[in-house]
Amino acid sequence: MKKYLFEVCGTVQKNKGRGRALGFPTANIPCSKKEEDGIYIAHAKYGEEMVLPALLFIGKALTFGDDNRLCEIYILDFDQNIEGEVLTVQ
Repeated sequence: MKKYLFEVCGTVQKNKGRGRALGFPTANIPCSKKEEDGIYIAHAKYGEEMVLPALLFIGKALTFGDDNRLCEIYILDFDQNIEGEVLTVQ
């Protein structure tokens, strides 16, 4: 059985689209304050049984001057519009 540090789950929200413009579309979900900021190797669960390798960024996008904390998920080899869908990341 796999053990994960934590799990974040939420509805994918529309953001500014900068990742897609750079060739790396990301899904954005709300963050709680309990996860530590950083970049994590993760698994994204979408739909009933689809589990996909992903990278998870938690923190502020300081490069772009954003002061809001976010959970941003880049799902490898995945380019579907899942805005409004529930995504679970471990």
